[in-house]
Amino acid sequence: MLKALLERLLAVFDRPEPARDRPVHGDHGRARDVDYTFNKKRYTGSQTRQYRVHLPPAYGLGNKLPVVMVLHGCDQNHEDVQQVSDFDRLADKHGFIVVYPFVTSYDTPRMDNCWAFWSKHHNRSGAGEVEDLWRILSAVRSRFKADADRLHVAGLSSGASMAIALLVTRCDKIASGAEIAGLPYTESAMFLGHANPLYKPTRHVVAAMEAEMGNKKRQVPLMIVHAKRDRFISVKAATKVRESWAESFAIDTSEPSWSKSGSTNGTAWEHHRYTDGTDGNAIETLLLDHNEHGWYGGQEGKYGFTDTLDVSEMIWSFFASNRLNSASSTSGLFRRHKSAA
Repeated sequence: MLKALLERLLAVFDRPEPARDRPVHGDHGRARDVDYTFNKKRYTGSQTRQYRVHLPPAYGLGNKLPVVMVLHGCDQNHEDVQQVSDFDRLADKHGFIVVYPFVTSYDTPRMDNCWAFWSKHHNRSGAGEVEDLWRILSAVRSRFKADADRLHVAGLSSGASMAIALLVTRCDKIASGAEIAGLPYTESAMFLGHANPLYKPTRHVVAAMEAEMGNKKRQVPLMIVHAKRDRFISVKAATKVRESWAESFAIDTSEPSWSKSGSTNGTAWEHHRYTDGTDGNAIETLLLDHNEHGWYGGQEGKYGFTDTLDVSEMIWSFFASNRLNSASSTSGLFRRHKSAA
């Protein structure tokens, strides 16, 4: 009884306070951005952080909306990734809420504004940045009465790597994810910028994933996006992410179940889908014939490149096909993995 009362009291003081409520007008009607402060918590590695919530015109019309969290990369902030991803336009068009967290502050040396995806103090549940991000996503879901079965996470670069960490630590809570130019779970940051990086063996990554997921293990659909000639994070990272996901969740990636290729705005691309034996989209990969490191096909901005197909639209299409728990979802993707039974 006393413990429950104390938790309720702490929750009152932990409530985020809106810093600004800014009406914005998009192509699809009235929308608004609201800025919040996440207050530092008592667990190890927590920090006070800023985050922005974009509410589409569909908010408040009676339906529970999905939530998409979008994580910025190094040398960016939340406003930069909001600009280059162009997710606000898609949110207004399709009717979902977007949350853009800002790393804001950190207590270990690193490149400006990187998420510490490599650190055991920040990539395990219950502590650090990955726990702060889950608390932010949970707060947005609760505050705006969003659909708990349709929580999704995407990220760029270090944000992509942290998105992967969030998918692993909260595999039983997040419906699906997407990573653009990220690294496998627990991978080191020491090979950034290397043409021939020596990434961890896949079995080591899988062991870390298995240890973290434990008995809550659930197959999380993942979309992997990477430029073939990325000069900052080698495309080998995309292969490692795919291999670790496939091995952990027993997905056959020897041959795609569906493939398509083409060229958009002068950039060639290959899109592949891999399943677990059902009709689902357990893993999708999108490889671009591009040499820049950034977000592709959104809006011009810091690490934003428009000379290719609309990656954000493709990510949303992937998210829209995935729910955490629903009889109407594609069969086979949203059960707990059979080995965790």
